[in-house]
Amino acid sequence: MMIMRKLTIMSIGLLFFACGSEESTETTTESSNISEESTEIVDENTVEENVEVNGNKPFFIEDFPHNWIQLSPSEESENVMVIDEYCDAGTPSMEWVAQKGESWLVTMMYGQDAEQFDLTNFEAHEEVTGVNSIIKGTFDLTSHYADGKDYHVNFEWDKAEHHCKFENMGFECPYFVSSQDKTNFQVIKEDCEDFWQ
Repeated sequence: MMIMRKLTIMSIGLLFFACGSEESTETTTESSNISEESTEIVDENTVEENVEVNGNKPFFIEDFPHNWIQLSPSEESENVMVIDEYCDAGTPSMEWVAQKGESWLVTMMYGQDAEQFDLTNFEAHEEVTGVNSIIKGTFDLTSHYADGKDYHVNFEWDKAEHHCKFENMGFECPYFVSSQDKTNFQVIKEDCEDFWQ
């Protein structure tokens, strides 16, 4: 009888121990799930903080200047940019015009000639470092002309320096200034007096 009691007490003890470890296992599993969720939340916050720390934020075409004028290195120094005005041709420039829907028309004026393009892609972001803001991105242009050239353009607009570098567009000098910032550059007018004689 005593042996029976001992066996019964041991069985009850084992039963409590087994139930307790099942509960403990469930609690541990729940805790590890919470830990994983917490880790995911921390990771998401870290990504958001990195975007803010780096100063990168999306930049949209509506905020991009719509008129650009080509800059040229001055005769005195290649490091100083100026706007050249010619006697027999206009200063190369670009004009961006919003069309119906979300489409845009880009006209490139090469002096005496002009070419029109459909803007088929525009992606950009703004990098802010201190007080300086630089817009970097790409866009694609599809020519309206059968024999025209299509362009995939990389650009970098330095707002503090008031110029934008458009790469892969076929211009001799890739630097342009927006029409609203052109007063930051000297205009050099070609001497036309002798030109027409």
